[in-house]
Amino acid sequence: MHDIKLKSISKSYSVGDEKQIVLDDLSHNFASGKISFIFGPSGCGKSSLLNIIAGIDKNYSGEVLYKGETIQDYDKFRRENISFIFQDSNLIPHQNLLKNIVIALHNGIENKEELAINLLKKVGLSEHIYKKPSMLSTGERQRASIARALARNTDILLCDEPTGSLDETTKIEICDLILEVFKGKTIIFVSHDEELARIYADEILTIDNKKLKSIKEKTQPESDSQIERRAENKIKPEDSSFKNRFYINILSEKLKLFNSLQLLVIILGIFIFSIGSFKAVSYGIDQYLYGKYKADKITLSSAGMSLNALLQNIEDYNGKFKEKIYGLTLGLPSSIRLEKEKLPVFINMMQEKNKASFSEDIIAGRFPENPKEILFSKYYALKLLYTFDNLIDIKNISAGDLFNRLKELPISYKAVCKFAGKVPKDSDFYDEDLKIVGIIDDLRYISDFDEGLFFEMKKFNEDMDVSGFVAFMRNIGINLNYPFYLGEEEISDSIYVNENIYFLEEEFTKYLSKIYLSETAYKFTYFDIFIDENLDTRKKVHTNYLLFKSIFKGSDNISLERKSYLDDIYGYKLSIIFTLIILGVIAVLSAYNGLKNLITAKRKDIGIYRSLGYTTKELKKMFIKEGLIISFFVCLASVFFFMIISLFLGEYFINLLDCSRIVNLKSLFNFDIFSLSAAFLIIILIIIISISSELKKTNIDELIR
Repeated sequence: MHDIKLKSISKSYSVGDEKQIVLDDLSHNFASGKISFIFGPSGCGKSSLLNIIAGIDKNYSGEVLYKGETIQDYDKFRRENISFIFQDSNLIPHQNLLKNIVIALHNGIENKEELAINLLKKVGLSEHIYKKPSMLSTGERQRASIARALARNTDILLCDEPTGSLDETTKIEICDLILEVFKGKTIIFVSHDEELARIYADEILTIDNKKLKSIKEKTQPESDSQIERRAENKIKPEDSSFKNRFYINILSEKLKLFNSLQLLVIILGIFIFSIGSFKAVSYGIDQYLYGKYKADKITLSSAGMSLNALLQNIEDYNGKFKEKIYGLTLGLPSSIRLEKEKLPVFINMMQEKNKASFSEDIIAGRFPENPKEILFSKYYALKLLYTFDNLIDIKNISAGDLFNRLKELPISYKAVCKFAGKVPKDSDFYDEDLKIVGIIDDLRYISDFDEGLFFEMKKFNEDMDVSGFVAFMRNIGINLNYPFYLGEEEISDSIYVNENIYFLEEEFTKYLSKIYLSETAYKFTYFDIFIDENLDTRKKVHTNYLLFKSIFKGSDNISLERKSYLDDIYGYKLSIIFTLIILGVIAVLSAYNGLKNLITAKRKDIGIYRSLGYTTKELKKMFIKEGLIISFFVCLASVFFFMIISLFLGEYFINLLDCSRIVNLKSLFNFDIFSLSAAFLIIILIIIISISSELKKTNIDELIR
């Protein structure tokens, strides 16, 4: 049976507007186990015919049959049945001879390196196993290519001028070696050397008038034992795979790769450093504000709304917005009695659901468990003690001692009704026995409060008038956030002091109904809402709530303070981002062109792999896989460069951004997951896209021709 049968093969090329026919209705049978030499002048179609036989060139008319069957899968046919030897040995230049042989071995073969060493010994290269091709002579390189072809263990060997660059002695030596190691195989030579054909050929052919013409033919049928031996040595098709057998090609050009990607590494390192620094400073600003204030409470004001109206308004708001309001607190101007003295006080409502927010500020005692239990503000407790005993050391008293001394004071909570004379006498008084169960330090809600100056003012200006009080507060730069009342007269809508006691909601409502007639009679001007302790949530809630029904007002000092700090770094951010964009474009172009040149330089290697049976799909996967490896190392190098920058410039850069010197960073190596992920994504996109786009321009099937 004939191994290869060509039926009516025609091949043409387009040259400009003209069509050039090189093969026309060519038919021929290449017998199994025979050595065929094909002659003909340059351009007559010898190499085209070889490419058609190998299944590389598919743009022809006619039919190629193998063992009587039409070839359906050319990649599989070439992988399992065809080996090549070229005029140029076509070895992978950056791999030693051992690895050049190993890449030709199927996955179904065990002990690949041992077999490769034996094959190299067989062709007389036992002393050169670990040398690279550039260290060998032309004849030695050709011997290595013969060993590689032998490793393929296929039935058909195609030789394209394998002795064209050798001297006469080496020609004979190489041909003897080919015929020795490929004895019994079907061998097809394309050659110009008639002397070699005369010595070795079973069949001599020439391309004449675009057809194959036989010049010499001798019949030497293959013995049954040879056929059986070939069948035993034949690797099963399912094992004839080269998957995951690649050796790195792009990475072999380490210096060129470094030169192509060094700018990309530097720019990405600066990008990670810059974004990380801005994030770190922003995070530091937020942590500073969290430590300074309670970010879960927002103070607002309105023209006047009842408690029921406020609760309904919050319920309506929560039904519309994602960022919820979790609680409400508000206060009533009132008074308490200490012995014969009547003292102004501001009574705050607490809701049980906001227990956690209040409890973390309790410095002595506990959170109330029933309506008749109350909390006292630390600073109001100090004022009461100082009023009762002005010899007390209010600066150094402990929270526990303050709590115990406060409970001993004879405080009366009886309050005369605001509307006395207009309601029955039994509604004139709130008369309950209340129990002090804790002291709360609520100045964390107040911005820029200097307690030392506050107490100096309290000691030396107990009788200060309102205008003097306002002037003093403005002069020392204190902004207080609780309404200041003298009796029932509101002094100002922006001056606040800390004379507070806290009731649970149930007791507060009872107090409100008793003293101010009902829950709907008294209109609250000031109130606080509770949210998650998150500055971004705070900003959204404050803005949305003010706009919700356009009936509230109030500037959020914490958000404004945060904005002022962030505004300080805004200009730096814009300039750095603009610079990085410009440099980034240059880096991308540099990386793209560098990778493009590397792919171009590796076109020959692609052709070598193709000749060894690797499919187009496998080759593309190889380069994409190499791209991912390169991406990983570029990202790693970028992070390393970022760490170097941080080590030498981190402190200076962060101090430059932190104009107010409020950021306390635990480490200079600050980067967030966003900047690192963005950098890694940028790297992958640049490298993979550049490799893929260049491979799309490359006709891999043509590279072997």
